[in-house]
Amino acid sequence: MTWSEDVKEIGQFRAVNIRDICDQKETEFTKWLAQNPKFLGDAIGISVADLWAEQSTGNFRVDLVGRDELGNTIVVENQFGDSNHDHLGKLITYLAASKAMTAVWIVERARPEHVEAIGLLNQLQTADFYLLSLEAAAIGNSLPALKLTLIMGPGDEITAIPNENHTHFWNCLIEQLRKRQIALPPHISPGNKHWFDTKQGLSGLMFCYVILRNSARIELYIDRYPTEAENEVLFRHFHERSDQIKNAFGQPLEWGKLEGKRGFRIAYTISIGGLLDIERWDEIQTEMIAKMVKFQGILRLHFDKLVL
Repeated sequence: MTWSEDVKEIGQFRAVNIRDICDQKETEFTKWLAQNPKFLGDAIGISVADLWAEQSTGNFRVDLVGRDELGNTIVVENQFGDSNHDHLGKLITYLAASKAMTAVWIVERARPEHVEAIGLLNQLQTADFYLLSLEAAAIGNSLPALKLTLIMGPGDEITAIPNENHTHFWNCLIEQLRKRQIALPPHISPGNKHWFDTKQGLSGLMFCYVILRNSARIELYIDRYPTEAENEVLFRHFHERSDQIKNAFGQPLEWGKLEGKRGFRIAYTISIGGLLDIERWDEIQTEMIAKMVKFQGILRLHFDKLVL
């Protein structure tokens, strides 16, 4: 890469300790967040109309209580450091006491067991639970900036937890693909996520393998544009041909939007086992590959008519 002569200096990105910004006090961040409800709303993907700090709910005092644009109650629990059982218990108690529809837990670092706990709570569908990580950074001598990252929310897969077993599973899958002489980029590295992009689609239309705890999935993930409406146009292109695609594939497919996200997917679930069934990995991977080859061949026939 050649830099323009006009570029005199590039600032250095540096992490900032959140405690240094907030004078070691969670309450300082809580007060700031109460004044910036849009910052929270943007992170969880809903419109947060109001937030009030240090609110009483029965005999308890909640870090933040707010409401969304429909008037539903939101409770927020802030925690510096690693997530722990105490704060999770508080969040659930505050949710029940305030009869809230949404519970948000903000931490610096989320333990895997707490990510899974939030996922399980969302499966009960009694309320929407969000787990967020809080970071601070600056460029050079600039003022520090805060960042909230969504770790787990309603509709997210519980198995989105990074796991070294994922890496092992994907390495075995790649080995099978290469034995079958199925083309892949030479230096592809799937990492330790629960999904693996084959890099064989188009930009924003990705053919992915997905491994869950007790099942597996292949899918075309559609997320080419910055808005849900634009992505839906692409999804409709395939959905209008769903009967033709289903008949060619010979198996029922799952069509729909990903809840809480702007993307859509067309998927086929493999139910013979999942990540926990290590002794069946070879069988699971063989089935995934066979179905993906057929799946790709059918859907690619409809790529040429896409308006991108």
